[in-house]
Amino acid sequence: MQKETQDFRKQLDMVLAFCQEAREGFGEDSLCHSFCRQGGLLGVFDGCGGLGGQSRNFYTGHTEAYMASRMVSGAVFDWFTQTFPRETWPGRVPELDQEYIRPVITAFQAGQESGLRMKGSMSRPLPTTAAMALLTGEEDAVRIHALWAGDSRVYCLTPNAGLSQLTTDDCSQPDPMENLYDDGILTNVISADGNYTLNSRRIRLHTPCVVLAATDGCFGYVSTPMEFEGMLLGSLDQADSGQAWEEGLRALIASVAGDDYSIAMAAFGFGSFEALREAFRPRYKTIYHRYLEPVSRLDPNDVASRRALWQEYRVNYLRFLGGDRQQ
Repeated sequence: MQKETQDFRKQLDMVLAFCQEAREGFGEDSLCHSFCRQGGLLGVFDGCGGLGGQSRNFYTGHTEAYMASRMVSGAVFDWFTQTFPRETWPGRVPELDQEYIRPVITAFQAGQESGLRMKGSMSRPLPTTAAMALLTGEEDAVRIHALWAGDSRVYCLTPNAGLSQLTTDDCSQPDPMENLYDDGILTNVISADGNYTLNSRRIRLHTPCVVLAATDGCFGYVSTPMEFEGMLLGSLDQADSGQAWEEGLRALIASVAGDDYSIAMAAFGFGSFEALREAFRPRYKTIYHRYLEPVSRLDPNDVASRRALWQEYRVNYLRFLGGDRQQ
């Protein structure tokens, strides 16, 4: 049996988190993160504007989607800070939904359905996606309990295998590549009507590693999934500090995004920012020459060639999407 760390925060090198609005004051994303002796939390939430786009006077003129992401983010943060330090926290995960998320959004549920439609679906009260990583540590590993609803994602990033998706999109087109060209209908989002499921997957990952949660504004406007890894590692490669990495990553996402975007990310076991950057430099060079540079030369309409590159890249990218995994 692996020995658990005495203080999880000793494994933590840095946290990077930001939430960017497409329209100032009306962004429908939210995020939260927290770390304590026993573990950590990373969470992002994307209010579904098309499903809950009606403004309400009693929400200070904001949409239900705007309020939903903030209500659920706050509920998750409260749950973590109030229950996670207990030794029995894994058994308390169901109460996150039953005692924190559902009560808060039900209490603020709008009185009537707006009748707006998105991709053929009726609007829903207080709709939001959620992607959360609950983290605990061992001497040489991080245990990740991913929880999600919708198409926001939890990922891990390692020097050898690169970026890997840990959550499966709740939509009619779950393939990450195909969804970039055939935007799937959301089939599961948190909502005050209670008709949703909070999915779960557990992974044990050797350190050093990076864990991140991101809304679709971060990864949904590139032409291939490998380009999101390229933005993460390209901005890291050019940075000389955590702040510079954040600024560079913000700029790269902003250059392609057409929506709000949020990311919460934590690095473990590298020891310093310089060691983190150097650990990923060979991986960045590999994906740049094997995927990013070839993609940049393709005609914008040449989807077939992009799909061919994706078939090779997807082996590591999808390696965890089959159940609880250890690596």
